[in-house]
Amino acid sequence: MHVLLIIVTLFLSSLTWAGTAIGTVSQLEGKAQRVNSQGKHLIKLGEDIEEGDEIQTLSDSHVQIHFNDEAYIAIRPNSRLRIDSYRVTDVDQSNSLFTLFKGSLRAVTGWVGKTNAAHYRVNTPNATLGVRGTDYETVIILPEEASEQQAAGTYNTVYEGEIVLQAEGKTLNVTPAQAVFAGLGQAPRLLANLPVFLQERPKLDERLEAIKPQLQQRIQLKIQQIQAIKQHIRDRSEQLRQQLPKPMLPLHRFP
Repeated sequence: MHVLLIIVTLFLSSLTWAGTAIGTVSQLEGKAQRVNSQGKHLIKLGEDIEEGDEIQTLSDSHVQIHFNDEAYIAIRPNSRLRIDSYRVTDVDQSNSLFTLFKGSLRAVTGWVGKTNAAHYRVNTPNATLGVRGTDYETVIILPEEASEQQAAGTYNTVYEGEIVLQAEGKTLNVTPAQAVFAGLGQAPRLLANLPVFLQERPKLDERLEAIKPQLQQRIQLKIQQIQAIKQHIRDRSEQLRQQLPKPMLPLHRFP
């Protein structure tokens, strides 16, 4: 058992990414800010992104981040997204936790979202979003932005895979071409029609669409590598267990 623990520890260390960067800015249009404990500054193309960073876009800006597990997040204009936690270590301990305060984003999950979906979450002011390996869009309409056509709350649609939206103690699964809405203080419900603002796709998404097949191939290869390593650990552990000396029978004491 001690040998197995050592092997597993080495395995986890091999999957831990060097440095503190969890991703890089792969596309940038307009001006956007990165805010963290070090202060605030304008984002640059190719800049490293770290845990705890908050990305703030302006009315004419788009930011796309390529994460270490091949995930992509496209942050739309007038948005605030904080990366609360993004740990890429192993299948069981990795996690992705975001808070979307306002605006909208599109996310294509990487191998963390596909292998450890239970630890992938996006919080909004009134709802929580979970995924099952997917490509989705989330939009928040704040009360001051609401209108008769756009009620305040959290909107979601799915392009691939499935999401789970939770609000007010209720959960709703959403599959491709569906749209779900959770109003303030309301449980999530499916919408009869896709809102116009969920139908619009920025031109910047074209490159993301073009590279998605490559991303999926790399993600699948990584998952296969992880599965192979875990199987090797199990096999090696069983070999070592069988090599351990058999316990000696206790001596019989005669009166």
